[in-house]
Amino acid sequence: MSFAHYITSFRRLEALTILLDCTDNFSGIDDGERFIDIVRVIGACYITILRDLLPKSLFINEELTKDEKKKLIKISHQLPNFKEIIKRALIIGQTYLNISDVFSGYTNILQVREKF
Repeated sequence: MSFAHYITSFRRLEALTILLDCTDNFSGIDDGERFIDIVRVIGACYITILRDLLPKSLFINEELTKDEKKKLIKISHQLPNFKEIIKRALIIGQTYLNISDVFSGYTNILQVREKF
């Protein structure tokens, strides 16, 4: 996918994150397996998009190159509320992980926001 597709995909995840944040009854879903599956799908979407959108150095704890810094600047212009959405996703994800025995590490992956 191109950079533009990842930006568009992230904006869709942004909408989903805001929806989940505003939905009070999502965590009260009757079917526990469906709840776990939905959380895993959301996590997989975040991981897939961020893996290809963000510079690799953020994931392997290396120093950013000049090109990677330029890429981050470009992302910050295209997605000005990137940090806020990642923060909201972390809060929501952590809340859902505490509700049930959902096994998903996507909240750990989203911690890369600290470096961005």
